[in-house]
Amino acid sequence: MAKPHIYTIKSFLKELQHVKTVMVVDDSASVRQVAELALSGAGYAVIEGIDGV
Repeated sequence: MAKPHIYTIKSFLKELQHVKTVMVVDDSASVRQVAELALSGAGYAVIEGIDGV
């Protein structure tokens, strides 16, 4: 699996201006991982929501 890119707030916001973004929220890490792989492979920026706490 690819190493996650580390962003500064400024670079992250700049990149989001040019990319469609999806937030994936699920309690299951494996579900989030599969969704992230599929969506990022389709060209989306993916933000993960781990839990509602």
